[in-house]
Parts: sequence; structure tokens; C-alpha cells
Amino acid sequence: MMFVEVGLRIISPNIREFHESDAVAFQVVDTSDGDSARGPFTGTMVGVVRPLLRWTTEFRPGSSRSS
Repeated sequence: MMFVEVGLRIISPNIREFHESDAVAFQVVDTSDGDSARGPFTGTMVGVVRPLLRWTTEFRPGSSRSS
């Protein structure tokens, strides 16, 4: 089970606007069925979650991101 905390803090002056523990929770199940991120390994995997996610990227020449 993964829990996500969310917060907002102003740096100058140092003001904590809000902080919410457990704002979102989700569970990732990675079975050994089919095309799994764990591959053929059937033992316990502790630590980092390794879900198999489908990613796409797109290059946009000339676009800029503001900071």
C-alpha cells in the first residue's frame, strides 16, 4: 500500500499553507501472470514498487516550459 502526502509551503516568509498526510492511497499488485514487471521471479520483492507501466513520450521542437 502506498500513501501520498501533499503540502504547500511559502519560502519567504516561511509559511506552511497546508499539509495533508495520506491524501491519496493506492495499492499495486504485481502478479506473475502474463507480462509482469517481476518477470519469472516468484519470490518476495521488498522495497521499491515495480509496476509495469506503459509510457509514451512526445518531442515538441520549439516549445518551452516556464519555471
